[in-house]
Amino acid sequence: MSDLLFSVRRWLARRVTAGAGTERGWKSDYLLHFYVAFIRPILEYCSPVWNHNLPQYLLGKIESIQKRAIHIIFLVTRGMSYIFALSYAELTSLQQRRETLAKELFVEICTPTSCLHYLLCPPCDQTLSTRLRNPRKYPTPDGRTKKYQSFVNFALKYYQ
Repeated sequence: MSDLLFSVRRWLARRVTAGAGTERGWKSDYLLHFYVAFIRPILEYCSPVWNHNLPQYLLGKIESIQKRAIHIIFLVTRGMSYIFALSYAELTSLQQRRETLAKELFVEICTPTSCLHYLLCPPCDQTLSTRLRNPRKYPTPDGRTKKYQSFVNFALKYYQ
């Protein structure tokens, strides 16, 4: 996974640098739109599924691509921290976007008309769960390790 991420990171870094035309007179708005439309979707591809299994250092490398893109698009942000650069560019961090996309995917899976709804366990008995402090609609399967945990098990544990 690390080799794949390294090659994607190198490929995207070339695209971001090639698209950086601030010295050619391109406006920052056009470059930001280019980044949001073409580069960020590649960084977020299938992120709800694999986000919870990636180690922290790989997540940091993905965030560093966005940080580099912001510094290229907005030259003013060169000395700023990542959080201030995000607010200057009016973007959210990729981690926040991955969490939002994962929660939205889980809510979509919970609808009975979803084609992935069959992956969920049968719902808990409502007469028992209404008496609990933190009722859950679906039972939470317990796994021994976090390494091979599927997205559905992770979402049942943290998103419902």
